[in-house]
Amino acid sequence: MTASDATSLGAEPTAKETNRTNSRDCEYKKSGSFTIGVTVYEKLGIKDVTDRGSVKPITVGKHEAVQGVSPGGLCAIAIKVTESSRVDATASANGDEQRSCDLVLPLAEAVEKKLP
Repeated sequence: MTASDATSLGAEPTAKETNRTNSRDCEYKKSGSFTIGVTVYEKLGIKDVTDRGSVKPITVGKHEAVQGVSPGGLCAIAIKVTESSRVDATASANGDEQRSCDLVLPLAEAVEKKLP
């Protein structure tokens, strides 16, 4: 995701990037309003998604995906890249589940256009 993608979704253009053992991610914010993020999992597919809420299958562009909402209002879409890799798009709008889900779909669509 680019700074331009983030600003088109209403976020500030500066990302917080983090490399973890099993993933790498970037997060963008609109101060006091919401946080959106993208996480790349090179060794975990959508079958590996764990969520304490409900997970439902969806399609984003030409990719299979699953969408779920966690307690606290975080909305996430995990997009299948291969059987063993995925990219997650997440949004959190201060506990507002509907707003989080309204934000995450355009984010997932922007990310999906960059996937093979």
